[in-house]
Amino acid sequence: MLHSLRNKTIINQSKSQEIIFVAPGARRTLTGLPDPIQGIKRLESIKVLGVIINDQLTTSDHVTELIATCSRTLYAIRTLKAYGLIVHALHTVFKAKVQARLLYCAPAWSGYCNAAYRDRLESFLRRSKRLGYCDVDTQSVVEQFQLADETLFERVLNDDRHVLHLLLPPRTEYSYNLRRRRHDYELIPKTRTLNNFIMRM
Repeated sequence: MLHSLRNKTIINQSKSQEIIFVAPGARRTLTGLPDPIQGIKRLESIKVLGVIINDQLTTSDHVTELIATCSRTLYAIRTLKAYGLIVHALHTVFKAKVQARLLYCAPAWSGYCNAAYRDRLESFLRRSKRLGYCDVDTQSVVEQFQLADETLFERVLNDDRHVLHLLLPPRTEYSYNLRRRRHDYELIPKTRTLNNFIMRM
């Protein structure tokens, strides 16, 4: 609020929300949170560009919403199948409407997805295969996440104008010749932000 007044800008409070990130498992009553900003709603989770972020930086809310949305889409695909749509076309619809949604912004949130929620996504994919909506040769969710990460990382490495290129650490040189690494950047020390895309890659 003070920054907006100093810069002579106006904050639309009806479109503004506040979220305070706390350590996973921490009790909010014991973290000494500051008082809410008058006129701005404080939330425990918000949706940013289609990805739900909660105050503990976990993917629980996002995966739950994702599976619910994709399940509703499966109903539409089931209706198409009932009306005689051929198998190849069903797989194309699934890939365009369901698989694309599962992988939307995956490099940004998949690193925060623990084993339990990955299993939920894998279970959803297996059910889709069993019902015939999805090609049985479709890669697992984990493999698709890895492919999405590697594809984006290659773009970042090879395009110095990419918005994420500035986040890469300095390059390093080695005087010895060992197994070739996928990049020549310095390794970043492990921190609590290890799930971050740049840190993972």
